[in-house]
Amino acid sequence: EIHPSAQDALDQFALKRTQDAVAVTTPSRRRYVHYFERYLREYHFRNPPRIIDFSGKPLVLHHIRISLVNKERLSFQVHDIKKRILHKFEAKKPPFSLEAKSQYAEYTCHFPVAGDKKIIFFSGKRFETPICWVWVNTNFIDDNFLGFDRNEVDGIKPEDKLFPSNFKIELFFCEQDEKNSL
Repeated sequence: EIHPSAQDALDQFALKRTQDAVAVTTPSRRRYVHYFERYLREYHFRNPPRIIDFSGKPLVLHHIRISLVNKERLSFQVHDIKKRILHKFEAKKPPFSLEAKSQYAEYTCHFPVAGDKKIIFFSGKRFETPICWVWVNTNFIDDNFLGFDRNEVDGIKPEDKLFPSNFKIELFFCEQDEKNSL
């Protein structure tokens, strides 16, 4: 059965496949269902169909703003779909900025990215246990910005007290050009 929207398809899937009407609960999986709806609407069903390069639009992850977690600095890694680590950012290294009364930490990174990427956040300096992560695809980034509220971040359970209710991750990108490329 074809549904008019990604949300309708997710709702119908949940009703048919589960007793509690909750099926696709991972935020990134839900986001990718919406990406697929957008692909169908903006590319596939066009007359003539537009071509999409699934390797992704080349961008530069310029900086990240994230809510503080226990007033700690966070380290992070950027992975590709094959789980290879493309970039690492350790909390001990600059540039890391934190204003005394700020609820956010800012990380300037300047990493080239394209296609599907997983950004994994770790508490403290070591890359031992991930505390949360997000998957993104650069083909579906508008206005060089992605923002995620607490309920849109993978690895955070509703009862998890580590993350404040207003927790956010914001990713800022810029176009990749000769100055920004590898």
